[in-house]
Amino acid sequence: MKFILLSALLLCTLSVERALSLPQFSLITGNKCQSCHINSQGGGLRNDLGWYSWNEQSLIDPASVGLGWLYGENNTCNTFLDDNILTVGTDLRLQFARGHASENAQRKLFPMQSSVYAAIRATKWMQFEGSVNVGHKRFGNTQTANYPGQQPWTASVILQPSVTMPQLRAGFFMPTIGMRNDDHTKLIWHVPSKDGTSTQTSIIPPLFAEFGTELTYDATKWLTVSAGVFGSNSLSEMTVTEYESPNSSSQVSLLSSSNSPSVVVRAVAWPRFFDEELNTYIGGSVFTNDDFTLINGFAGIGLTDKASLMFDFATSDKKASERRV
Repeated sequence: MKFILLSALLLCTLSVERALSLPQFSLITGNKCQSCHINSQGGGLRNDLGWYSWNEQSLIDPASVGLGWLYGENNTCNTFLDDNILTVGTDLRLQFARGHASENAQRKLFPMQSSVYAAIRATKWMQFEGSVNVGHKRFGNTQTANYPGQQPWTASVILQPSVTMPQLRAGFFMPTIGMRNDDHTKLIWHVPSKDGTSTQTSIIPPLFAEFGTELTYDATKWLTVSAGVFGSNSLSEMTVTEYESPNSSSQVSLLSSSNSPSVVVRAVAWPRFFDEELNTYIGGSVFTNDDFTLINGFAGIGLTDKASLMFDFATSDKKASERRV
């Protein structure tokens, strides 16, 4: 029975691989991230539209592998109780990789993410959401090598009196930094080793979270603006490699003090052209804590239902981690 359930979950994951939290999905549909996700930054739990988009945009037709029942008669199989009070979801990401250092290296399977999400709508203007990364070592998975700063859970309350009003989010969650990508291997928030032999450093690791509060205005069709204040416990776990000489290096803390608050501001414009056939976004964010600052810039252009092209830029001014991507 356990094998059957795992196989079904894996097939479901493969069937929606093209419809996960992808910025390019926004570019080929013309929708903002909030159109398909519970939170305005994208990523994490999907609402009923985000869930249904799997059925339309999947690499594999769910019905062809016996998973058509996941969408139900009303295509809202991830919502339950009256008025969609409860919403649930999962993310399972696996990666096959083989080392290049030896011709005899074996290809291995790595669990990149295994998260379970849920949201409960208490009133029309208040909901509680959270997630659990069941693959985290804190849940007894001693063979798992997590990134420093990577957290096993998130939880927050989201307050929004109406769709025309700003959204206030408070709790333990990821600050809205840059454009949130689903690919954990991208170097936009990582610093590769200088000599290629040591482990790369994560400035913002996958599944990063901090205690904090964030205010987001997303009511205008072409604009999203957010600002937040967060703690720094997770960020204080991060270290960077400081090269004292070509052959000498040491690990130093990313932050000078773990007591300083982090501040983040972000703005994104979403203009559309030619009868909404050409979709674009352009924006940037600043994430700062004491003597560390991370600046992100991003832009994208896409043809509806056809193709997309994205650009990402990041620079940080902390010594030993200063880089542009």
